[in-house]
Amino acid sequence: MLYSWNIIPMAVFYTLPVIQLVYTYQVILNNTGNEEICYYNFMCANPLGQLTVFNNVFSNTGYILLGILYLIIVWWKATHGNRSQGYGIKKYFGLHYALGIALIMEGILSGSYHVCPNGSNYQFDTSYMYIMVCLMTLKLFQNRHPDQLASAHVTYICLAVFATIVVFVLVFGTQVLDWIILLFVHIGISFILTLLYYNEGHWPCSNGHIQNGHEKLMRGKKFLIAVVNLLNLSVAIAATVVQPKDFATYLLSVLIINAGLYVGFYIVMKVVLRERWTVYPIVYAIVAVCLWVPALFFFTRRLTEWKHDELSGIQLANTACVCVPCICINEKQLSV
Repeated sequence: MLYSWNIIPMAVFYTLPVIQLVYTYQVILNNTGNEEICYYNFMCANPLGQLTVFNNVFSNTGYILLGILYLIIVWWKATHGNRSQGYGIKKYFGLHYALGIALIMEGILSGSYHVCPNGSNYQFDTSYMYIMVCLMTLKLFQNRHPDQLASAHVTYICLAVFATIVVFVLVFGTQVLDWIILLFVHIGISFILTLLYYNEGHWPCSNGHIQNGHEKLMRGKKFLIAVVNLLNLSVAIAATVVQPKDFATYLLSVLIINAGLYVGFYIVMKVVLRERWTVYPIVYAIVAVCLWVPALFFFTRRLTEWKHDELSGIQLANTACVCVPCICINEKQLSV
């Protein structure tokens, strides 16, 4: 249960300063009327009390409610749905609990970001997305390797490194040399992780460990490693050339791409090894894809163009939005 217990204090200590910061932003905006602190599209804003855009904050309650529901389902499965298993490896629900908590925290932090959205606190909206993508990948790995699981401490330290890199880039910016360094870091991490995956968490030839297994599975692992490293190399080189301004979303995209590759490999190997398919996973997969496609479409739409204000040091925005019930397209929303 280290995954679930470690994520709780991490969430508390990360979230409290965030809430304090955005609350201060909102108070300053209300008292001074300085609308340059936060960017809003006021044609789509529905204020309530002190909140300028209550609708954007309230819309994130879906994450929280779904996370609570997920935790209830996991608790029920752990306490009532596992009684018949009196043999084999005991099921581990720690990753499931951690995923539920991360989903709740994503709702809280995304809502906090929308209290006063600007370029300086955008990472609040993506931090727990990193965690959820990594935890989902680990859980999928555990489905096929129930006796193996990465250390919770190592996993969270790696996630802390990701968050540190994002903040460093946000504060200090990036030059060509920085992107070259990031390229080597990206490729190095990709190579090390795939090497550990191939050797089932062991360094090659450590402690006399010998890699063995199903012939088709081993060929599949080699193919996956080759594809993952080539794709990450291509993405890293492209990022070095293009140098995307939104580094937080770029890093999230890298994690999602790698998670998608492993999901694809997981499905292909089930077909190759002729494993039995049941109805529910097929239905869930179809529903998930139908939801992922429009979600990624709206998430990747460039509705905001960040502009850096030299005097305040805050990134402002020209905002275009498509919202319900109003539709505002190509509408500049910079206050004077």
